[in-house]
Amino acid sequence: MPVCSMTMEKRHRDLITSNRVKLVREMFTERVVSKMRGGLLNESDVEDIVSEESPREKAEALLSILPRKGPRAFLAFVKALREVQSYLSVPFLKAADLPEIREEGDDSNDSGCTELSENSRVNQLPANVHSRLCALLDAAHVFGDNWERYTRCSNVLV
Repeated sequence: MPVCSMTMEKRHRDLITSNRVKLVREMFTERVVSKMRGGLLNESDVEDIVSEESPREKAEALLSILPRKGPRAFLAFVKALREVQSYLSVPFLKAADLPEIREEGDDSNDSGCTELSENSRVNQLPANVHSRLCALLDAAHVFGDNWERYTRCSNVLV
């Protein structure tokens, strides 16, 4: 009888680990969690995450829970991350070869960072500048008219 693994694949855990610092610093954890709530994350998981005090601690809590949620956790996380902050999902989409996410037809939630990345002049920018530009576009997409106030008050640009 085959044994079903209840842990995330090692290559997926390694991708999260290698991107952990950026995720902890920039991820809108509560928005990502809301996309995963009721599916992969149960109410106890959500409570453990949102009860943390700082945004960084919330991100750390989510990233600590994910590997224990089984092999589907990585795909669910990347999908949620793509919907909330598309630029943060790019390293996962490239390295993990997830065509089921890239081929989904609804781009209405995209902030425009994908189109921006396809511009050859933008691709000549240093990676850190490109990343910050995408962060600004995502903030504008998420916060609408309040995006400038948010970016001045947060560490998105730091």
